[in-house]
Amino acid sequence: MLFFSGSFMSLKIPMPLIELLSDGEFHSGEAIGQEFSISRTAVWKQLKKLEELGLGVASVKGKGYQLEKPIELLNASVIQNEIDAKRLDIEVEVIPSVDSTNTELSRRPHKNKGLLLLAEQQTAGKGRRGRQWQSPFAKNIYLSFAWRFDKGLHQLDGLSLVVGLMVAETVSNMGFDDVSVKWPNDVYISNKKIAGILLEISGDPTDSGQVIIGVGVNVNADMADMSGIDQAWTSLKQESGDMVSRTRWVTTFMPKMVAAIQQFEKMGFAAFAERWEKLDWLSGQQVVLTLGQEQIFGEAKGVTETGALKVEDGGVVKVFTGGEVSIRRSS
Repeated sequence: MLFFSGSFMSLKIPMPLIELLSDGEFHSGEAIGQEFSISRTAVWKQLKKLEELGLGVASVKGKGYQLEKPIELLNASVIQNEIDAKRLDIEVEVIPSVDSTNTELSRRPHKNKGLLLLAEQQTAGKGRRGRQWQSPFAKNIYLSFAWRFDKGLHQLDGLSLVVGLMVAETVSNMGFDDVSVKWPNDVYISNKKIAGILLEISGDPTDSGQVIIGVGVNVNADMADMSGIDQAWTSLKQESGDMVSRTRWVTTFMPKMVAAIQQFEKMGFAAFAERWEKLDWLSGQQVVLTLGQEQIFGEAKGVTETGALKVEDGGVVKVFTGGEVSIRRSS
């Protein structure tokens, strides 16, 4: 347990206190005060901060304080050790809270080939087309991964599909059924959204540059955590009935992701097209595409070898890339 003196009181998110209570046991106010060298009044103020984060705190006379629901904090050391054991040149950092992991990572200079940033909470998480990503504290995965491409950013067609495929395969490998991928950047379980991907590219499209890969996965979120979502969604916990280790999810996902990126650099999306086809949520379905004010109705016919969407409209197969295209199954 980390020891904080006066500086503990200035923490916006009292992570040492959260770490202490995350064991699921009761801790008396006196013991907490002694642990951090603060008064009982100060203990109460810090506990109020936890409630503001959505972490309910139960108080029982004679026992002390306990989190109402168990949580698992991301373990940076375990993630880094697993990555190092697989000889991946990636630096790992976990932070308590940030506006957006993608935005924060774009501010960070890095020396290694890859930089992985995870947060327990986002205050302004970003989704595709400017949507906000719901980010309850210590419940889901908020992950951004920076990778430098040296062969030209113009060769990145289909990368978001590859990332989504790796997310889906990670979820499947952890024992979940009915997992699918929705072009161009979503992952579903039983027709409900479980994850989303957001890629942000910087550099000269004809030269080398950096890609920040943002991944959001609903892991241990409950209905009360995600009340603002206006589409069908689920979490791994809701599907399984049990909490799922977010640390384990990351250590399972990252080696797959790095291997996939390395293969993508050499062979492009074509190397993944067959795997995508097996999980394609849209293929063979009647769909509606929205491009600005225009709507197109047709049947989804899978994707091209570069990851573009194929839709048959009036007997003609049209091809669409990501951009500002929005697509859904027609009712």
